Amino acid sequence: VVGYVFFTLGYNTDIAARAMWLHDIFVIPTARGKGVGHALMATVAAETVRLGGRSLEWGVHTANTGALEFYRRLGATGGEAKVMGVGGERLRALAGL
Repeated sequence: VVGYVFFTLGYNTDIAARAMWLHDIFVIPTARGKGVGHALMATVAAETVRLGGRSLEWGVHTANTGALEFYRRLGATGGEAKVMGVGGERLRALAGL
């Protein structure tokens, strides 16, 4: 195994349609640049279409320039959404614990 991809089908309320969310993609460093990542993304795209999804979406850290360039080569465009969350003590406080 030189890579993996983790994704789930959901719903995008902005476009009122099914959408695939890519949680994680990883290719071991020695296999990068050999088409593995592209093959994984193409497979997820095909599964998205097969299941009636209208978009494939994911988050990426702005500092991850290698990933950003890879996604641009796939034809991806940047959105305006900002991923936010709570964790640790803030999560426990929100949960009322």
